Amino acid sequence: MHFRPQIYLELRAKFSTVTVYAGEHDITLYKLSIDASELSKPAFLVKSGATVHLKVTYPDTLIGGEWSAGLQVEEGATLEITSSSTSSLVATGGRYGAGIGGGIYDSSGTITINGGEI
Repeated sequence: MHFRPQIYLELRAKFSTVTVYAGEHDITLYKLSIDASELSKPAFLVKSGATVHLKVTYPDTLIGGEWSAGLQVEEGATLEITSSSTSSLVATGGRYGAGIGGGIYDSSGTITINGGEI
């Protein structure tokens, strides 16, 4: 039997980011607030080859840096915001970046929003 790792994230940070590198993951956001606006990188990055099933359970905020998305999903990666999401996610891109998607020169991967207030 195969089990996906379940990750619970609670963080308030100005100079920290989250990166998911590979594999399939169930991640729950709870009071997550990341401001990467001074770092020129995404606040939350899903790398190519990774699949993330994201559950939003408390108002969360992701602010990307210049040229980056707040929640960046690289081409070849998959993000699903699950139907069990019960709260809001505010994802703001830096200059030239999407809120959720790709950076200035990057296409995004597959993004599916099934729940929450995005």
